Amino acid sequence: MNTVIPSTPAPFGFDILAHNILGQPISHTSGQFAGRTIRTELRCWQSPLQGRKCATQTGPKVNSRKDCRRIDPPPIVGLRLFDCLPDGREVEIPDYREMSDRMQSPGMMCYTQLFNVSAPVNEGTTEQPLHEAHDASGETWFVYDSQKCSHLLFGDTFSSHTLLPHEDNNRGALVFAFDNLAIQEIGQFVLQFRTFDLSSGPLTAGNVVQAQCYSDVFTMYPGKNCPPLAKSTALTDLVAKYDRRIRPRHTERPSRRRSRREASSDAQSDSEDESAKKRHRSSDGDESNSEEE
Repeated sequence: MNTVIPSTPAPFGFDILAHNILGQPISHTSGQFAGRTIRTELRCWQSPLQGRKCATQTGPKVNSRKDCRRIDPPPIVGLRLFDCLPDGREVEIPDYREMSDRMQSPGMMCYTQLFNVSAPVNEGTTEQPLHEAHDASGETWFVYDSQKCSHLLFGDTFSSHTLLPHEDNNRGALVFAFDNLAIQEIGQFVLQFRTFDLSSGPLTAGNVVQAQCYSDVFTMYPGKNCPPLAKSTALTDLVAKYDRRIRPRHTERPSRRRSRREASSDAQSDSEDESAKKRHRSSDGDESNSEEE
């Protein structure tokens, strides 16, 4: 049974320490990368497109399966690691399969935060946008720090890595998948993803957030207007083969409200047809009695 839990905020100091090192080479003195200078890269391989507003978490049915309305498709983030050599060259890790065996917990993790890009920004503000995002139609949206609203995000906001095979080489690939995220509001949203390495020692600016990326803009709908859920993407199906947390969907799933309306409409139509047949039989009987008289 899936439970819906409030999102866990980023550990203390993560936001403060992240700004100066994101995407930069980091020299590690402990942990799995001890003695090496590593640059970490995150890319959002799959962004959600839509979701249905999560029910308010109050009353006796809190954390019930009915309350969990996951965004779809599930966000999937790709992780790449580069060795930074003394001569200035960068060489990608040659075999992520071997790397995955050594990335035991605690190790590389990824967490997500939520931004409501449809929320207004104060006029005249000097705040600079964090990111320029795009929706499915190509429209541009700017992401501001003041639009952060992770308190509206429910589910598993932290993810460990999954190793995927790679058809084109023997390197493999590392991804973070977020299959259990729900949002308690309607509007246009963007997810921010950040990765960090817990094995690299205590909380310092040199080993906390190493890279970040953003999803595309997606829409959260009220229940009655949410489009039906499409079947799982090819990437979701692939990740599901190697990550039991991912639940693929093999057929389109209409909203429950729409299904109930259709069922009610069908039942009403059947009832009207049956009533019409009874009236027709009654009319035939009356005509027959009239002819006998």
